[in-house]
Amino acid sequence: MDITLSLTNVLYVVRAVFLLLLLQKSQRKQFGQLPPGPAPKPLLGNLLQFDVKEPYKYYLKLSKKYGSVVTIWLANTPVVIISGYEALKETMIGLGEEFSGRADYPLVVGSAFSPADMLSNAVANVICSIVFGHRFEFEDPQFKFLLQTVNSVFSILNSLLGQSVFSGEIDEVVGKDRWPSIEDRQKLPYTDAVIHQRSMDLAPITVPHKMMCDTEYNGYVIPKGTMVFPLLSSVLIDPKRWKNPNCFDPEKFLNEEGQFMKNDAFVAVGMGKRICLGEALARTELFLFFTSLLQHFTFKAMGPPEELDTNPTASSFGRTPRRYECYDIPRI
Repeated sequence: MDITLSLTNVLYVVRAVFLLLLLQKSQRKQFGQLPPGPAPKPLLGNLLQFDVKEPYKYYLKLSKKYGSVVTIWLANTPVVIISGYEALKETMIGLGEEFSGRADYPLVVGSAFSPADMLSNAVANVICSIVFGHRFEFEDPQFKFLLQTVNSVFSILNSLLGQSVFSGEIDEVVGKDRWPSIEDRQKLPYTDAVIHQRSMDLAPITVPHKMMCDTEYNGYVIPKGTMVFPLLSSVLIDPKRWKNPNCFDPEKFLNEEGQFMKNDAFVAVGMGKRICLGEALARTELFLFFTSLLQHFTFKAMGPPEELDTNPTASSFGRTPRRYECYDIPRI
């Protein structure tokens, strides 16, 4: 009797798994001619093949193997990854309407979260409601960019060794008798270059997009509703477009005369219709905040600078900087 029940239970399990695999196979067929990518595992897709804290590194490897358009599977959900400046320009700008949908990133049930971050976001939102007269949803791209920008200031102050260079520039242009203004920006090329350099690692991947209709691109068909990840890091660390792409080197933004030099490959907040609308405001705030602090203080790490770990705690749709403590020494 017990043996019969056990065999029956095993058959039910086998049948259920078989039906699930058939369902999964039929679901993948309906997506048509998607771009190539790694073979997905049953039920899980490619979820076990990358570090969820740094998925962009896996995506970069895939782009080198499969090209600028790659498909991965997050469980039963296909995701198309776009990488490289030309491909991002063609899709996010040239086909901007087709790629302009907003997608929600699928979270793994039971994944960890930081209550401290949630509380910080809540406090920041109260400040925004007072200063701007408007509150944001926590997932709003503008709100995220503002928070990341403020975090960038403290990350800069704790990780840079050459504070004297841009402090001297600020002293020469602004002096100490007035506060910096946005009109000073063109006269502070090195300071502007430092801010742009730090902004390059705000987000390896921009917020997910979603296809608005079936779209043919590069010989493949991406169906309506498909999630798309624009891989910004593929452009921001491209050695063909940047000098010393993997190093903190503000001089990559300066020409031979030491003046600030724009680069079309600076796509720190995305491209096309879904670019962050708060970029100009956040960049202005960062410039004024940063220059004002360095005008009045010298920041010193609590330990040897070479021992500071500046690697982010997570790098997905935004890099989460580590928290630091430092000394602020008034500049007399």
